[in-house]
Amino acid sequence: MSKFLGPICVKCHMPYRPHRNGVLVVEYVNDKPYSLTGADIWKCPMCGHEVVCGFAEKSLEHWDERFDSVLATTPDSLKVPCYHRLSEAEKEA
Repeated sequence: MSKFLGPICVKCHMPYRPHRNGVLVVEYVNDKPYSLTGADIWKCPMCGHEVVCGFAEKSLEHWDERFDSVLATTPDSLKVPCYHRLSEAEKEA
């Protein structure tokens, strides 16, 4: 039995490799920052496709007093946006 290699590129059949550790995933809800989570970017060595994985166990939520400071002081080059759009049914719930 082989050990776990991590994410595998469906196109190239190659395991992704760590590319950039310590990025900040900025989750948006209705175009407003909602939570911040540390993660890593892995990259396919053949085609260059990237995927975000290795998420931290805890996120920093928008109500936390440190939220605005962390968001403002993190360089844009380390931010990975993630957009969530609520349906009308979710907005009413």
